[in-house]
Amino acid sequence: YSASFTTVAIVAIDTTPVVQVSSVTGFLKGDAVTVVSEKQPEIQRAIMEVIGTTQLRLDKPIPNTYLVADQARIFKTL
Repeated sequence: YSASFTTVAIVAIDTTPVVQVSSVTGFLKGDAVTVVSEKQPEIQRAIMEVIGTTQLRLDKPIPNTYLVADQARIFKTL
């Protein structure tokens, strides 16, 4: 998969567009990304800002139905 996707685990989600991830390596401002979990459908977001080494500010918040416990993650297609 690593040749086709860059994927990171979501570590924390709240009601803001800022999401805590395991790493921001491979993600850039302006990237189109997909958010998914084992129990929710894919949704599309855009990265508005990369903050430090573990946060991404997205164009819209991730709904609270996407749970860390359900392996919520963000990926981008390469």
